[in-house]
Amino acid sequence: MVARTVELSDELHRRISELARQTGRAETDLLNEAIATYVKVNRVPQPTSDGMIDDPELAARDLDDWLAANWRPG
Repeated sequence: MVARTVELSDELHRRISELARQTGRAETDLLNEAIATYVKVNRVPQPTSDGMIDDPELAARDLDDWLAANWRPG
């Protein structure tokens, strides 16, 4: 685990502290859960193709290998 320092507003800190007290959980656990949920919900979609073809099996990161194996110039 990596330790980080974050700055919270007074109100947010008060609410997290109160929630930790009410639930018997550590503030750190609540913050980790909240951040994990945020990251999961807001993940950046990765492109699945280079935009030239519509192929759900060919990811953009694999395009160079596919071209090397399948390219047949003119």
